Parts: sequence; structure tokens; C-alpha cells
Amino acid sequence: MGELIEDMTAPGKAAGLPDRAPGPGEKGSKYGWVWQCSLRNEDSDRVLSDAEWRGVAEDVMDRTGIAPTDDSGGCRWIAVHHDENHIHLMATLVRQDSERRFHPRNDFTVVRSVCREWEGKLGLTLTAGADKTATRAATRGEIEKAARRGGPRPDGPGTGGAGGGGGTAVAVLPSRVRLRQIVSQTAATKRGTPEFLEALRAQGVRVHENHGPDGTLRGYAVGMAGDTDRKGKQVLFGGRTLAPDLSLPKLQQRWDSAPTPQVQVTPTRLSKASQEDKVTALRTGAAAAEQARTALAAGTEAADGIAHATADLLASLARATEGIHAGPSAAAAAVYDRAARTPGVVQPNQWGTAAQGLRMASWQIGMMGMISGKGKDQNAATVALLLALAALTAEVAADRQQARRLHQAAAATKTSTLLREHPTVLAPPPPDLAAGMRHLLQQQAQQTRQAPTSAQPAPTSYPGATRLPTVEPPRRGPRR
Repeated sequence: MGELIEDMTAPGKAAGLPDRAPGPGEKGSKYGWVWQCSLRNEDSDRVLSDAEWRGVAEDVMDRTGIAPTDDSGGCRWIAVHHDENHIHLMATLVRQDSERRFHPRNDFTVVRSVCREWEGKLGLTLTAGADKTATRAATRGEIEKAARRGGPRPDGPGTGGAGGGGGTAVAVLPSRVRLRQIVSQTAATKRGTPEFLEALRAQGVRVHENHGPDGTLRGYAVGMAGDTDRKGKQVLFGGRTLAPDLSLPKLQQRWDSAPTPQVQVTPTRLSKASQEDKVTALRTGAAAAEQARTALAAGTEAADGIAHATADLLASLARATEGIHAGPSAAAAAVYDRAARTPGVVQPNQWGTAAQGLRMASWQIGMMGMISGKGKDQNAATVALLLALAALTAEVAADRQQARRLHQAAAATKTSTLLREHPTVLAPPPPDLAAGMRHLLQQQAQQTRQAPTSAQPAPTSYPGATRLPTVEPPRRGPRR
């Protein structure tokens, strides 16, 4: 092993490259000169031979440019096959002939493309390609920073606490993740730039506005209170860095996509809206979800608009029922997030009638303030909306599967499952709920959880998809 290590690192040592990363305050590149990659196929796939794995590995090294097959002076590399279903690749990014550093370009994308080709050649489980619809994950530094900020802290606006003071031990999400949730929910419940930015500030979010030379607002950036860098400067994230469809132009396009709901809200002494208003808003949301599901199943409206507007209704329901806390509804909205986006264009330019209805219902729920879900009417309306959203997201999953958008299909499928298993759906109905309504809701919940996988129309008592999907999450073939 020692001799192998010497052989692999010899070009780097000959080039005078450091054998460790620079410490705090030291000069030097943070990027090392050792490249590593793991390739793995699905457990259910057949066991590949050493020769087959060698073919995959050589193709990866060739097409990334690290070690082209016809270039004897390329970088040194090895492949280690120590388990049946995966191998590890390691290369020194220093050319043997010139001792110059080599910097692979777009290696993630290239490796992904190679893996998908070999999945077909070898008869392995086909996986989804990279479609650039995923949000940027929190970096290792952001995760470690959040862990250091964890522990006792005071409750308050935007912190995730209950607002009661006193401080409790809580797990702190990375700022990027927490801000994405806050901004997404706020964007779904507001319908204009001024009220959107004002609502963010009211939640304790630090907002920086980017104005052009003529004073026009061109963009925004947000940060969590107390999140600073080493120099004490506020850490900010532009809307687009949180999610592709959270940039200001995309938000303005979304807010202009539907007319303002003509709703009269009656405030009470303890709430922004009356109980009747809240029940009406929830029922409107359920009706909009069912209308969208029907349009999607019949193919009478563009699926991309419906899929994107569904995300807003999920986000507004999470904000109304859970507030700034991250509960099961917020979790479902976060899982669905990728299903809302269209590869290549992020979000559609136009929305049909059903998509507009979803967006208007989202805004109407946003006007209600907090919705407790207590009482027979609110409970029944909340369960009805959750079931309608479960059916709608199942329909979205079926449509995305047919379009071979496997990332979106997997996200929508998992969301539908989460909604069917939502605590509000599974909980016993309130004692004062009428016997007939209690029976109907229990029947709907049971039929939703045990939804058939055939393409036959669902029972009329269950607002389920007419194309209930047999979708499974994209499985992993050889990948980086």
C-alpha cells in the first residue's frame, strides 16, 4: 500500500504541491490536487464483473479529461473494487509529462452522463439525469456553523420559537435552508413586492434591496439575524441562490399570473379573520385542488403551470396551520419543491385557469392569518384540503412520470404519501363532528392511504387521482 501511495502522489510531490490544506491565515488554494469519485449501482441490479467496472471507470477518466485513453502523459489514477455494487476512483490532478495541474471542468455533469449511458449498456436500473431543478444544498461550513449556533436561544420572530420567551434548546437549521422556507412561504401568501419585503422584515429577516442607478428595485437578498461572517458582516443570500424561482423577476411574474381574490375578510378581536372566513378559505383551496387534479387528468390544461402553483398552495397551508414552525405540512411542501420546477425554464410563463385557481386559493388562505384546525368545521375543511392535495400531487407524479421527469415524479410521489399520512388526517375526528361527516372523512382517508395502483377512476367518495401512479423514487445506478 505504501508503494502505491508513493506512485500516486509522485507527480504532485515533483510539482512541489503541498500535501495538506492551508491552515487558518495561511496562503494557498483550498482546492486539493486529489480527485475522488464513488460509482454505485442499485442493490437489485446484477453484480458487475471486474471487466465491466473497468470499462465504466476508464470511460469516466477519459471523458472527464483526467486520463484520456490516447494520452500517455495524463493524470495517474486507480479504481478500487472492494464491494459487489460499487467502486472508488482516485486520481492525482497533475499531468505526468509536464507536472502541471489539471482542472476538470463540469466533471459532475460529465460523470452523470457517463453513468446514464452505462446503465443502458449494462441493463441496470435507469436513473434520472441532472436537470438543474434542485435547490442548492447547504454547504458543510453552513451546516457546521448552524450546529455551533444550536442550543439554548431566545424565542422570537423568525427564530422558530413560540414567542413566549425564556429560551429553549432547539436544533438550528442552516441559514440557507431556514431562509428558503421562510421566503417560499411568504412569497406564496403575498402578491406584491412591497408587502413581500415588509412581511419578511416582520419575521425578523434581514432584507437588503438591490436598486439600479435609476432607483428601480432589481433584486433582494436576505439573511438571518445574528448570522455573520468572520469579519462581523451580515451573511446574505440572494433570492435566486435560495431557489431558482425565488428571484425577484420570477416572483413578480408569479404574482401577476392571477387576479386578486375578491374576498371580504371579517377580523375578530383575536384573529385577522373569522372562523367562517377560515373555513371558506380552506374549502376554496380543496375545490381548487380538485379542479386542478381533474384538468391535469383530462389533459385540458398545461401540467407545468398546475405543478408550480400546487407548491404555493402547499406553502400557504403550512404557514397558516404551523406558522414559523417546521411541522408536517412544511415538510411536505419542502419535499414537493423540486416537483414544481420545469427543467430549462424553472417556471412557466403562463398559467391556465386551474393553476390560477390554485394561486388565488393560496393567497386567500394567506389572508386568514393562523388557522388552528380546531372545531368540527375547521377540522373537516383542513382534512378535506390535505386529502385533495394528496390526490393532486399523486396526479402530478403520474404526469411527471409519463413525461420521464423522474426527479419531479419522485418528489410529488413522496409528497402525496406525506399528506396521506399527515397527523391531521390520521387523527380521530373531533367528538362533536357529525357522525355522517366523520364516517365520510375516515373513509376518504383510508381510501387515500390505500389508493389502488390501477388506472381505473377512483371512487366518487375519494378525491383521488384517475391515474394513480406506480411511481418509485429514481434509483441509483453508477453515479458520482
